[in-house]
Amino acid sequence: MALLAERVRDMRSRLPRAFATLVPGNFEIKRMAPEVEPGAPGAYGGPGTIDGRVPGKFWINLRNMSVWTTYNVPTLVYHESIPGHVWQGEHTFKMPLLRSLLVVDTGLHAKRWTREQAIRWFAGTNGSSVDEVTSEVDRYCAWPGQACGYKVGHSEINRLRAQAQHALGEKFDFRHFNDAVVKTGGVPMIVLARAVDAFIARQRLAPKSDPWPLTYINMLAQRAPYGAAMVKHDESLDAARTVELVCPAGTLPALRAAVDNGADAVYLGFRGETNARNFPGLNFGPREAADAVEYAHRRGVRVFIALNVYPMPDAWSRATAASDTAAALGVDALILADPGLLEYAALTHPQLARHLSVQGSATNWRALEFYRREFGIRRAVLPRVLSCTQVERLITRTDVEIEVFGFGSLCVMVEGRCALSSYATGRSPNMQGVCSPAEAVRWEEGPQGRQARLNGILIDRYAPGEAAGYPTLCKGRFRVEDTVFHALEEPTGLNALDVLPRLIAAGIRGVKIEGRQRSPAYVAQVTRLMRAALDHCMVETKGEDKSERDATRSPIPDLTTELDRLAEGRTHTLGAYYRPWQ
Repeated sequence: MALLAERVRDMRSRLPRAFATLVPGNFEIKRMAPEVEPGAPGAYGGPGTIDGRVPGKFWINLRNMSVWTTYNVPTLVYHESIPGHVWQGEHTFKMPLLRSLLVVDTGLHAKRWTREQAIRWFAGTNGSSVDEVTSEVDRYCAWPGQACGYKVGHSEINRLRAQAQHALGEKFDFRHFNDAVVKTGGVPMIVLARAVDAFIARQRLAPKSDPWPLTYINMLAQRAPYGAAMVKHDESLDAARTVELVCPAGTLPALRAAVDNGADAVYLGFRGETNARNFPGLNFGPREAADAVEYAHRRGVRVFIALNVYPMPDAWSRATAASDTAAALGVDALILADPGLLEYAALTHPQLARHLSVQGSATNWRALEFYRREFGIRRAVLPRVLSCTQVERLITRTDVEIEVFGFGSLCVMVEGRCALSSYATGRSPNMQGVCSPAEAVRWEEGPQGRQARLNGILIDRYAPGEAAGYPTLCKGRFRVEDTVFHALEEPTGLNALDVLPRLIAAGIRGVKIEGRQRSPAYVAQVTRLMRAALDHCMVETKGEDKSERDATRSPIPDLTTELDRLAEGRTHTLGAYYRPWQ
């Protein structure tokens, strides 16, 4: 049963390579009742209810274990569940579906064999045992033409695919071809051929497909051949892990630095406007992302993909393609904010964990329960506006895992509602994934020192020798009534070490380090220091069960000094965590 479940997980990660339209594949693996096994086939499967409340089932006959081997079980589970009968049934909830699955063609009716002749031929030719093939032959006796019909459909679809590949060349997209077949419905082969002709004509006129998802899918197809197991994180480790250290990875070297210095999980984004750190030189292309997932998973580190923007209409297809790509890569979770993307991920990739981004701005238990009920979120990253007391109360009211920020830059706005960059440049971190876009930044040298401007707006002026940070409106210095100062927010970093034991005792599941735009050296140092602090807080208490952790000890005192050297402004604050009146 474990092997069946593993094969299903593997297949789910591969489906976006073959289909542009995905259905949930909601089903359970069950053993047949022993009293019905003697007269039942080896396995069968089908979908659940149309509303999804009752999952589909994949029933397997375990009366004779000798008929099941590690090499025939994968084919069985694919045929009966996904992308086989369970998927087939879920597609029929939307439209008719042509059945195109191949089964063994016994030739029973064409040759006029007796039942016994068919059993002997099937077992002798296929290499299966008599016990294994008997129920199959009985089914073909009662259902003339079933196997032949499957084979005819299989051969014709292969012919039509070759025809489309030859006609379209570089414009041929395997997923879109499969969609054309599936969405045509249950029709005669001659009608299907006409539908494929129409598909070819449409594709010839269409612009070349977006290379972003196709690059991933083609690369992954070469990298992990059909049937090869994806490198996956061992989910059994989650039960033993109390609090994860979640570290930033803006580049592949930064990811390696985080993994090598003690991260439990890393979060990263794809290039383009699909994540809230859309800066030149940051984020991951196709091969880098695959390398990153493999590097982290081989070392037991989880990978989260930040897809945390609210996409504009013209960016929707890129955002959903990024979700499909993440599933194909075999990542461990998507970090999402937009309700539309949350729904898409929940319906299209139900097996992929969904974490609510800090950009979702969920600050109370009712909001968390809404996202859990509607979109099945497993974890939420809390905005940096709650006090320790508020975090403690929130955790007692929800089953959603809570992740909090432990170190990094602060934002003056409630995350998810920033309008400053959009006001100055027309581009925002929430929709285009960029705060103070690089193309709008200008540095000027003048008699009064170095000046930073954002789309012409003077943000700050630095005296000779003064350290200059990246110019953002919220942390600029402005003249207010003849006084120049940080009118909106002082440049200082969040450091939660002083309250980390309290947060752990409250039941948080993740401590997050901010900084995907930071260098690999920065990531390595902060990860190493935060790892030491977290381990110190989580040290096993002597004389108690090993699953119990002591969350009452203070972090190592000298870590604060080391972290201050890395903090923004070289100073730190507890931010909203310290609000004794709340």
